[in-house]
Amino acid sequence: MKLIRDNIHNFIDDPTSTQRCLPKEELKFLQKKLLEEAQEVVTAKPEDVLEELADVYEVMLALGVKYGHALSSIQAYADQKRSTLGGFRDGWLLIKCP
Repeated sequence: MKLIRDNIHNFIDDPTSTQRCLPKEELKFLQKKLLEEAQEVVTAKPEDVLEELADVYEVMLALGVKYGHALSSIQAYADQKRSTLGGFRDGWLLIKCP
């Protein structure tokens, strides 16, 4: 069983395939899909990274909806954390912790 994009079932011609809609309260498939898509970012060729990041983004949006958070609130919270703690763009590593 694998979570698929919302319209993919419209393109499946295989009569032996079965699809069903995920119950609204079911999170485990989205959580698993997020890990799957993140792993695909890690292993993607440079020319494929944008596509894989877009997939992570779609799953993140779906999870946000399930938890009751709109994209704007996720962005605002990330902006707030970045303004106080910074982001991950500069590439700092903690080498040794006391």
